[in-house]
Amino acid sequence: MQFTSHTFLFIFLPITLILHLLIVRIRHMRPSDTYLLAVSAFLFAWTCPQFFLPFLAFILMVYISGTVIRLTEGGPAAKKKWAALFFAILTGILFYYKYAGFFLENVKAVFPGVAAVGMISAPTAVPLGVSFLIFSAISYLADIYRGDADTGSFCDTALYIMLFPKLVSGPVVLWKDFQPQIQNRNITLDAVTDGTGRMITGYVKKAMFADSLGAVVAQINSAVPDIDRGTCLLRGFLYMLQIYYDFSGYSDIATGLCRMFGFHIRENFAYPYTSLSLSEFWRRWHISLGTWFREYVYIPMGGNRRGGVFLYRNLFVVFLLTGIWHGAGWTFLVWGALYGILIVAERLISGKAWYQAIPGILKWGVTMILVYLMWILFMASDMADAVWMYRRIFGKPLEGAVNFSWKYYLSAKTFWIAAAGSVLSVSGRWTRGWYQRLRERHPQGCGISDYGYVAVKLLLFLAAVLFVVNSSYSPFIYFQF
Repeated sequence: MQFTSHTFLFIFLPITLILHLLIVRIRHMRPSDTYLLAVSAFLFAWTCPQFFLPFLAFILMVYISGTVIRLTEGGPAAKKKWAALFFAILTGILFYYKYAGFFLENVKAVFPGVAAVGMISAPTAVPLGVSFLIFSAISYLADIYRGDADTGSFCDTALYIMLFPKLVSGPVVLWKDFQPQIQNRNITLDAVTDGTGRMITGYVKKAMFADSLGAVVAQINSAVPDIDRGTCLLRGFLYMLQIYYDFSGYSDIATGLCRMFGFHIRENFAYPYTSLSLSEFWRRWHISLGTWFREYVYIPMGGNRRGGVFLYRNLFVVFLLTGIWHGAGWTFLVWGALYGILIVAERLISGKAWYQAIPGILKWGVTMILVYLMWILFMASDMADAVWMYRRIFGKPLEGAVNFSWKYYLSAKTFWIAAAGSVLSVSGRWTRGWYQRLRERHPQGCGISDYGYVAVKLLLFLAAVLFVVNSSYSPFIYFQF
């Protein structure tokens, strides 16, 4: 059930929230946790029924694994053996469901005559949100192994993995951040109001910006390869805006939902298109994924403690794995590897006097150009498609006339949505800070500005609902990961 579907928005969410508030008021937190578990299980079974029982078995396995690690005696070495075994199992599950097809396809291409290879098949279906599920499970076990958190009850473990706002596409929440909130959270009217406002922001991003721009991108995709350079450039730019508003919109909805049910989830986006470097961009883009890789890959590898070649190796490996995590394909692998190379190169020159003397606006421009070019690789269906797009942009202009130039796709509606999206993607960083400072100066409310803020939110929500009602089904981009 999609967060933007009519069923979720007008039936499931209102009923779920009202019943939850009643249970909290009458019975406090523990019954509400059981209720949230039941709701999350229902939603998963509705969306992915064939994997429901394996999903429950997976949660039980994770809980038992955490308990084994916690109860193991014999010091860190003994715990490490169990942890390594369970990490290998989780990684194997992720590999089987997400990468086995890609792996077998390439093995068969290299060894076409080996009969045994042809007898092995990849799974025909993949559990919804498998990457996020596995990363949550690894966080659970790693935090227990390192002593950063306890196992909690089976209900606690199931709630952490299954909680429906973050189940499919995150944000990736660390167990050590989630566990303290389970029995120490307050569900108030302010929390529901704040969460609702955050959800509205997410719906506006998704319905009014991401889906509107995505429809034009899909229209251009259907015309490939008969498009000119201008259309190819427009395609990349619109996708750059689409993926930001799509995923940050989903994150806002998920964060708002969690807030409404009493959980505080860290920010997942912090205006990444205002970054002055690629390193800063990745500190602002998909923050929860970056935090996960820092906690469980970068720091265990040594982080920046040893410096020199080890630091650059660690950075490259993290970004290579980030690319692989996003999908089973050469485009994602190359995308991650290129980002690793660019980040290492940036780190090498960041301390140079000439680099520090470069004006900020120039750094921003170069960073956005590189991000734009990398998104073209990310959106490509395969490496041939990516090479074709780069050739169309940097190579000779298309000979002969095309049926439709970029002027056909850049309608007045698309222009104004793209223009507004471009401005908001960078200006919001400062306007949001201004509003927060205003609220800090007037904690009891700031008169008409509060009413104006609520009125604007309601109008935007109504507009977003109209977009949702009148648009065709458009899944979130990150559902595929």
